[in-house]
Amino acid sequence: MLFTNIFALAFATLVAAETAEVQHEARDNYAATLYSQPNFHGASRRVDRGRCYDLGRPLRGDVQSIRVDRGDDCFLYEGERCNGRRTRYANSERRVRDRRVRSVRCVRDRRH
Repeated sequence: MLFTNIFALAFATLVAAETAEVQHEARDNYAATLYSQPNFHGASRRVDRGRCYDLGRPLRGDVQSIRVDRGDDCFLYEGERCNGRRTRYANSERRVRDRRVRSVRCVRDRRH
């Protein structure tokens, strides 16, 4: 009986550890999160590294803050399909200066 309890506890610990590791891996590819309000509040959109995203409502034309993972650069574009004037963000910004964003692309900073 004692062996069964120890085995069950050990198995539960392994499952919990694996779940946490898998969740961490699932977030690793996210380079940034865009927000519809200042100070990282409001509607949000996670952005994977290496892809261009055309934004929909409520973020289209109204990105107000961005949280950028360390080691990544994100470019906010005024045009669709990552065209037009762009602004680079290498760090999180509580208040995005130019909110007229229509698309975004994040990349790994080559210095890291």
